[in-house]
Amino acid sequence: MKKDLLDPQVFMESSDLNINTGVPEFSGGGGGPAPNYISDDLPSTTQETPSKSASPSHSKQLDAKKPLTAAQRQAKSNTILDRLCNHEVMINVYLEKDSGEVSYLASKIAGANKKVIFLQDHISYLNITTNNKGKPQKIGILLRIKAEITTNDKDVNLGSLFAIGAAASSNSIDGKLSIIVYGLSGKAILESIPAPGDFSENSLMNALTCIATIKSKIYEKGVYINPTLIPDFN
Repeated sequence: MKKDLLDPQVFMESSDLNINTGVPEFSGGGGGPAPNYISDDLPSTTQETPSKSASPSHSKQLDAKKPLTAAQRQAKSNTILDRLCNHEVMINVYLEKDSGEVSYLASKIAGANKKVIFLQDHISYLNITTNNKGKPQKIGILLRIKAEITTNDKDVNLGSLFAIGAAASSNSIDGKLSIIVYGLSGKAILESIPAPGDFSENSLMNALTCIATIKSKIYEKGVYINPTLIPDFN
């Protein structure tokens, strides 16, 4: 009986997906394409003949490291994209305590001398259930704008990138900005991520442009999908 590739558990276990259970990322223009290796499910154009003395497990290990051709990698990425059928854009704002603990800042308004973490996430994903006490997790692609903020004034609105940009322009806040990409590799993706700059209204608007550019390139030739378990907070 043929497996249903849209079933979440089959998606997780499918040997041709090379699911990343960690959180590889490209941030601020760093990083590079993740390696991609052929699996038992995909035929290789070249086969390495194992020695007669090689054990079956050793032979399988050699075969598992055959690199995919560009066409195979592209076909694999297109298949994965078809499975990532859920999409979300969300904003979360957290207050960071001196102890390092974080709590959700529901009002999006912060007082003076507070440390705040702002996350704007664009996600394409599939829900899966792992052995993590049966808790559903998201697996797929995440494009994240992360601002780590210190407030200088009281009653600072941090509910959107536009509000944060206005606060930065008025020197009500200081901070650090990151653009983080999970689950994508390829030259076009890396070239779309700007180098780290100052924390200003202009850099925040450039971050929005960067995310829009990456989203427009996901289906381009030479962009590869490496689905990743997406953290709620990092």
